[in-house]
Amino acid sequence: MEHTFKLRHHWWLNAGLAGLYFVANKDVLRDQKEKLGIHITQSPSGLTFQAKSEEELRSFLHCCYEHIASLYWNISNASQKEKKELIIYDKEKDELQLAPKRVPIPPIQKVISAKSWKAEGEKYEDLPENLKKRVDKFMKETGRKLWGKDKKLLYTLPVCHDTEIKILPTKKSRKKPSICCICGENHTEMYQIAQPIYLLFASSSASQSFHSQGRKPDVVCWECNFLSKFAYECIHYKVHDDTMMIISPNSSNFKHLLNLQQKLGSYSSLRAFDDQYFLKNIGLNKQELLYHAKKPHELLWAFYYDAYKLLKDQLAAQEIDDLDEIMRDLLGEILYAPTEIILIALSDKGQTFITQDLIIYQDTAYVFRLLSHMEKQGIEMKSVFDDLYEPQQNKDENKTLKRNQILKKILNKHSILRDMEEFCFRKIITGDGFMRMRNMLLFVKEYQLVIRGDIMTKDQINVAVNLGKQIVLQAKEQLKQEDLKKIRGDLFKLRKTRTPTDFLNQLNTLQFRYGISVSRPIQEGLIDEANFEDFRAYCVLGALNVYNSLKKSNEGEMRDE
Repeated sequence: MEHTFKLRHHWWLNAGLAGLYFVANKDVLRDQKEKLGIHITQSPSGLTFQAKSEEELRSFLHCCYEHIASLYWNISNASQKEKKELIIYDKEKDELQLAPKRVPIPPIQKVISAKSWKAEGEKYEDLPENLKKRVDKFMKETGRKLWGKDKKLLYTLPVCHDTEIKILPTKKSRKKPSICCICGENHTEMYQIAQPIYLLFASSSASQSFHSQGRKPDVVCWECNFLSKFAYECIHYKVHDDTMMIISPNSSNFKHLLNLQQKLGSYSSLRAFDDQYFLKNIGLNKQELLYHAKKPHELLWAFYYDAYKLLKDQLAAQEIDDLDEIMRDLLGEILYAPTEIILIALSDKGQTFITQDLIIYQDTAYVFRLLSHMEKQGIEMKSVFDDLYEPQQNKDENKTLKRNQILKKILNKHSILRDMEEFCFRKIITGDGFMRMRNMLLFVKEYQLVIRGDIMTKDQINVAVNLGKQIVLQAKEQLKQEDLKKIRGDLFKLRKTRTPTDFLNQLNTLQFRYGISVSRPIQEGLIDEANFEDFRAYCVLGALNVYNSLKKSNEGEMRDE
């Protein structure tokens, strides 16, 4: 007997299918798999289970489900383990014990309610008198209370997963077959759409309350419902304040998806589970950019950077030092099969949550190529990320706001020149901050020229940058160290010019004040030939580069908190 779970055209269910594969092949289930004679094979289109009988296959799939429930649904955090607030009665030993409460991981907390918890037990009022006396004495000694509103004495620990889940239904149903809204297959055993199946689904009652004249809500087959439970094995997630972000690789080729999970997903070194409070399973190491990412595009960029660094280090361990060869190894499989990264950001809203952002990013090869190119140019991309942090902002949420916006533009191949000029000016001049400006300037120039194909030539850019440098250097010669801050006003006026004429007039003023010399290309009308706003931005960045270097390196240098 065999059963095939086909790859779904839905990233959450695809993650669930990959999760089922990894769980079914875990060492903890090896004895059960061998005892039941289960054979598992994967193909580009899905996952096939072979067994001697349907009953044995159902038994094994149920073991897989119970295992995943023990990993993510019915767990206790460090605080719960320390407090031990549940009173359990062990019938075999005839003794009362304390046990920790339970809580699922945050993504599951979002989609279940208090009604999901269930446990075997008996109400206090129904207990025999002698047991009541023992319970009263135990509660007085420990200061603990019985479970729930019904005041139950528990015989087993509570669980919140679906204990009556349908797996390979055997009963012949007289129900009319319905079409699953996810896989499109006809089935008789269906579930109404609900958030536990996919966290962005609305419940049936919610759907009908918004569409009172609509027909019956869509339904989901038992297969899709079953697979949805295993998605938690393969997703990365991170909780920060009232926001939770989920990120996961996806592919329409199942074998490639399994490979992605091993390189970038849950079975890569990126996964690091917070086993104390379960607030994240990625970015535990402070040395990783993932640790500092707090917004969606920050997290996506940090995910790629840390993945690139991880894969590169793994290849370096194989004594592969050539960057071009490393890139071929990194991109080979990505180029041969469709690859995308899904990121969802959810924000708490009362008793529910709202979708803050949903990103489906499909240009993985571009990001890896970009990181490789910048590395060849000697540009520290981690420093670029760190320096886009704004410690001078009062609100924590604003300290990474601009970084998120700039990284979004980089991921989407948009120009960042004017954004970076504005950011660097605000941080260095207005905010009195410190940054590695030379590294940042090199990055902006390379990104605009090589990746974006800037309308200004490399020579024109160098002229603009050198002009800015010369302005500050000449000011340093003319001013005393304590008067150096006067150059701020000059740079501010230069930056505020709106036309080439205004710019040249301000430049003329600086010539008389500091004795700067204007290069021949500018005298011959370079500013009119080039894009004026871009020329001005490069000039200001060049000036900031020198001004920033004149400040003490330990004066105001800030990193992510």
